[in-house]
Amino acid sequence: MEGKLAWVLLPLAVAALAVLVLAAWRGRAPSRHGLNVGASLLLLAYVLTTAGLGIFWVANQQLPVFDWHYLFGYATVLLLVVHLSFNLRIVWQHLRRKRVAAPPPRAAPDVSAGPARRPFLGAAGAAGFAAAAGLGYFVGLRHGRTELQLGGTSSADRAETASARPDGTAGTAHGPEGATGGTKGGTKGGVKGGASADAAAAARAWAVVERFHAFSGHSRTRVLRHAASTDWGSGPPPFKLYAGAERVALPMPSSARLDAASAASAASATPTTAAPDLAALGSWLWHTTGISERRGGIALRTSPSSGALFATELYVLALDVRGLAAGPWHYDPEGHALQRVPQAPERGRDAASVLAAFGPLALPAGCHAVVVASAIFARSGHKYGDRTYRYVLADLGHALENLRVAVRAQAGLEVRLLAQFDEQALGAALGLAARHEGVLAVAAPAPAGTAPARVPAGTGHEVDQEDQGDRTSALRPAALGDVERLGLTEAMQRATSLTASSAIERTRAQGPASRAPTAAPTAASTAAATAAATAASTAAPAPTPVPSTRAAPPGVANAGAPWPAPGAAIALPAARTVQADVLSLIARRRSRRRFSSQPVPAQALADLLQAMTQPAPVLSPAVRIDVLTAAVTGLEAAAWRFVGGGGGGGPAAQASAIAQGGQAAPAASGLLQRRIVHGPALRARARAAALDQDVIGEAAVVFVLSLDRAALRADPCGAARGYRHGFIEAGLVGERIYLAAGALGLATCAVGAFYDDEAAALVGLDAAREWVVHFAALGLPG
Repeated sequence: MEGKLAWVLLPLAVAALAVLVLAAWRGRAPSRHGLNVGASLLLLAYVLTTAGLGIFWVANQQLPVFDWHYLFGYATVLLLVVHLSFNLRIVWQHLRRKRVAAPPPRAAPDVSAGPARRPFLGAAGAAGFAAAAGLGYFVGLRHGRTELQLGGTSSADRAETASARPDGTAGTAHGPEGATGGTKGGTKGGVKGGASADAAAAARAWAVVERFHAFSGHSRTRVLRHAASTDWGSGPPPFKLYAGAERVALPMPSSARLDAASAASAASATPTTAAPDLAALGSWLWHTTGISERRGGIALRTSPSSGALFATELYVLALDVRGLAAGPWHYDPEGHALQRVPQAPERGRDAASVLAAFGPLALPAGCHAVVVASAIFARSGHKYGDRTYRYVLADLGHALENLRVAVRAQAGLEVRLLAQFDEQALGAALGLAARHEGVLAVAAPAPAGTAPARVPAGTGHEVDQEDQGDRTSALRPAALGDVERLGLTEAMQRATSLTASSAIERTRAQGPASRAPTAAPTAASTAAATAAATAASTAAPAPTPVPSTRAAPPGVANAGAPWPAPGAAIALPAARTVQADVLSLIARRRSRRRFSSQPVPAQALADLLQAMTQPAPVLSPAVRIDVLTAAVTGLEAAAWRFVGGGGGGGPAAQASAIAQGGQAAPAASGLLQRRIVHGPALRARARAAALDQDVIGEAAVVFVLSLDRAALRADPCGAARGYRHGFIEAGLVGERIYLAAGALGLATCAVGAFYDDEAAALVGLDAAREWVVHFAALGLPG
């Protein structure tokens, strides 16, 4: 901060020094008129710089929007333009006049002839400023504007989307080649045609993901030539309300009042199969996205959100909750209450209609309530533009980790995040406006180890089994269709979605024999793929290094020279069990942006890394962890890759003490592999890569999370769906940093804004293999 202040004051200091030197050289003080002109020019330079930074950082880099700041700045610029239009002649004459020993006596003006004026100077000045402003507006509006081209999207795909009915089925089934039945020859292609059509749809969806990630990435050059693809307008209200809907008030949980004794006793709860009551359900929801503090007109939540915008919305499908009627409900954080989702006139929005979107193997036995998470994209989009989809997924991951932790601590239940579901059917059942709010995740609390069931026993909401079976076995990538209101964000929501709409009609028309080849991944196959990818990511000796033939880019250690070869892996101290009241940790959680200059102990770093990797990956094994150690006892200032612990069953076998609130045996030492030695320049390089944010530059430790692209493509639900899973998983890991840091008395802050290319170079990643998605700063409280 001191360095930035010095740069801001430097022009004033230089101007003052110039005045003193000039006065000493000329032997007399400058005139009042000259000082006035100089001060006016300095004022204009500062105002233009302030307005320019506001445009650059706010509009292009999506940092906090200080409305009053730049609005007053623009008004000041306008007033200065008017002022200089009237006084440009005076300034110009002062700057170009010849210096003489004594000015000649001024002749009396000829009143009859009128004043000697040059009105064109003022007009030219005003026209010049107007032209510059107009050019800047045109360039900012047009230059770099890119609309996502979906490439392989066909007219048949668009027709399929247009023909879909609200109940999630389609009036006429069309395949990607434009023929009814999914193949060019109608039903002649049979199963083979349907499988190839699904493969083509999956390939198009992944192409959209790759284009989106590249388009939404920041770099120093692209930010000057790149404009947003969507006009988001002003942000929507921070809370969603249903006018006139039935409301059920929820009891405020004890941890919200920071009742440590009650929360501690709840943390030792044993698993229960009993149906939850309103108090339990209310506590789960409050710890997920409830309001924990109001500050400066902002309702802060229990889970962090980029820019405190909180795009996440929660819906509860009550199957068997004591004191609550069955069916879909919406959680209102502001009133800590449930709102009954209104019934649709064309079809009921009851539990059965929502269950139909899950499939026979989705809900685990013993599940009494399902939490559906969505995002109102415009809440984040009006500020973060085309990067919105990244932020809402990471924010959702933060919230879902809180849900997982709270349910485990209070009821001893496991929260399963369902990998596959039909977004269109769920959105229709909940009455969501698809172009404004999209379903992103489904969470099902149930006893650990229970097998999935076709329909939760005893709920009384059995649905047609044939239809339910068809939905799951026919889940496939959704049709992309035409992107309209939300631009890239809408394209990404469609690309990462699954659907059963046209596939149900196609499989029924072709007969039962066509159903088997399109079977969706089972829980066993998903778990097997997760275990394999996790094993690959932690296998000795370390991740593949960047080829030494590549030169390090400017601004990175050893710029221009080959990348340094990775050093040997070093062992951290054995991770300790972290004892904490997790419910109170969630209630008190805050992002801290100021840190002490003291180093973080290596033991604390080991404890944090252990907590970050427990339990095993929930949705995706693609998350990789790199660590920047600017100030850690016993470690040099370098970039390190965390390659897991050895022995003790590894992170996947050990229960997280943070998540469970219980005891766990000390884990074996984690391993850090040296990637790049930055030395004293680490803080400056990290700050520069993170858009010059002090929270990164002043941190003792910076965690850099990335996604392995091969692991995303290997997702059993498809590569595009894997992208969504990977970002949510990164959010889960990021929230564990918050909770573990709170338990250890450390401060932390998540950061999603950075230059993608510089972030990858900072930790020595090859962007062709991994994508950096998340920063988290850590240090002792300042």
